Amino acid sequence: MKTMMSGMAAAFLLAAGTVLPAAEAGKPWPEFRLRGIDTAICVPTESGFLDEAFFRRLAEWNVNVVRVAFSVDRKSPWDVKAGDPVPPVPADDPLLPYRKNLEGLEQVVRFAKKYNIYVVPALFNVVGRQGDFMLRFKDGDEGYYANVAPVWEHLARRYRDEKQVLAYDILNEPNGHHARVWRDRFAQETVDRIRAVDPDTWIIYEPPPWSLPDQAFEEIEPLAGDRLVYSFHFYYPHSYTHQGIGGYRKPEFRRPYPGMLRNFSDNKPQLWDKAMLEKSMRNVIEFRKKHGVKIFVGEFGVIRWAEGSDRWLKDAIELFEANGWDWTFHSYYEWNGWNPTCSADDPPAGTGDGGRNTPMLQVLTGYWKQNQSL
Repeated sequence: MKTMMSGMAAAFLLAAGTVLPAAEAGKPWPEFRLRGIDTAICVPTESGFLDEAFFRRLAEWNVNVVRVAFSVDRKSPWDVKAGDPVPPVPADDPLLPYRKNLEGLEQVVRFAKKYNIYVVPALFNVVGRQGDFMLRFKDGDEGYYANVAPVWEHLARRYRDEKQVLAYDILNEPNGHHARVWRDRFAQETVDRIRAVDPDTWIIYEPPPWSLPDQAFEEIEPLAGDRLVYSFHFYYPHSYTHQGIGGYRKPEFRRPYPGMLRNFSDNKPQLWDKAMLEKSMRNVIEFRKKHGVKIFVGEFGVIRWAEGSDRWLKDAIELFEANGWDWTFHSYYEWNGWNPTCSADDPPAGTGDGGRNTPMLQVLTGYWKQNQSL
């Protein structure tokens, strides 16, 4: 008969030097697949945090993980425009620029516990990043990278014993003229400083540039340490998934998938179909085979008015599933251009739930219903 080991017996075995199985220690990565959703901010409005309605909806969909952005507080003195000087952070209160986001993250974890959903906090804007997003190193040779580790030291102390917080995504889409400095120095320093206070929570590393599946994984070497997960973001072909926004507003980018598409605007058109999507992930596939690491697709998505968006979404997820990768779709409860609960012709404004069972949402819920609960 199967019995539970008593606390006294477990304490005796540990005192005697017996090592318990890894699954019973720390924070084991789930044996089941993580299929979830990404949301842009802890504080989606100026007045409030991610609310219970958000988590109730995720529970209805059977989502088992949510990746939540963490940033410098909006309209704080450190929320500067590009090129503006960044005020110094008080030495006696290094987390002051993130106070509102800290409150928001507390509420996220509280509701996630209630609805049995894992949380992956992801650092988006650290002090200094808004002012110099492309990291031109105007002030010394460190830029905002030096501000990453102190934030995680605080978060790691707070959440190291919180089972609901599965992993820390230490920097979203590192990029810029000196992105190799992140790869070669500051990423490892951040990992080491987290491990000094938290040996159990997993750490997610996005390699530069931009966490791209091809370029970022072309020359990548594993970081030193354990409980490390490697992540890429997938929006290829970029001119298709981002059509109508940014640099892809011209009618020439309004093309369907599969079809003759440009990846970026300066690339030649070529046939993008499921085979081409897989080819673009080849470096990630080979990296995983070589090093036996875990892969987490922290963001992927397609603008909701793109013709064939549900086909693209299905093809991408089928490839993630075939490779055994965990994933979080971008996104829900932020700008609704990415929101699968909004239809193609809904106005491109607002946040929250659009209330529609779109073809994209049907693809997603078809996979979420397969999820196992925590």
